[in-house]
Amino acid sequence: MKDDYKGISRFYDLLSSLYSIGAVRSCRDFLLNEVKPGMNVCFLGVGEGREAVKVSKMGAHLTVVDTSKSMLDKFQQKLDKVNLNHEADIYHGNVSEFYKNCIDHYDLVVGNFFLNVFPEHKMPEVLDGLLGLCGEEGKVVIGDFWNNRESSRLVQWLQHANWNVALTIFRLLADNPIHPIYVYDELLEKYGFKVMREKTFNVLGIPMYRSIVAEKFFKQ
Repeated sequence: MKDDYKGISRFYDLLSSLYSIGAVRSCRDFLLNEVKPGMNVCFLGVGEGREAVKVSKMGAHLTVVDTSKSMLDKFQQKLDKVNLNHEADIYHGNVSEFYKNCIDHYDLVVGNFFLNVFPEHKMPEVLDGLLGLCGEEGKVVIGDFWNNRESSRLVQWLQHANWNVALTIFRLLADNPIHPIYVYDELLEKYGFKVMREKTFNVLGIPMYRSIVAEKFFKQ
């Protein structure tokens, strides 16, 4: 399997942190407010997994998925360094195959900066599969770039500029697709989920990233 992130896996987390002045890390860590010991938590596109290791240290059981072997190697190294006998179920492969083969449901499904690696025509299908992993009482956390359509034109321009710089970088380094900033609220409602909590994260006073917690409308 082609590893598009092999050349940048060593400095991916540092690059995103420097670029966002720490806002991406804060956005990724928002999910920690939802974690309880004993939870089954699934990370899609786990990457280096810095926040996933934190979740493991909080007593949750991890399942992590990524197409990049080099990223999963970095995650395993981080997990080993905590030296607390933490373990995780690691799936190296395409997320569509994971959806087909997975028979488990999770208390928390995390898709931080994951859906934006898919082209516009493919993303809704991937989101639908992500939501299908959520247990009846489970929650979904998604952190990503933010485009607030109710903000001033200047703020929206700055949000798009921030996204376009990142998009260009990862288009060149990892062949990521070109598309607009995704806003997930309407799709989540279409699939029976509602945003219950959210938080935006600023860069130089401008809200550039947003993390949301969504739950099912109806629970059996």
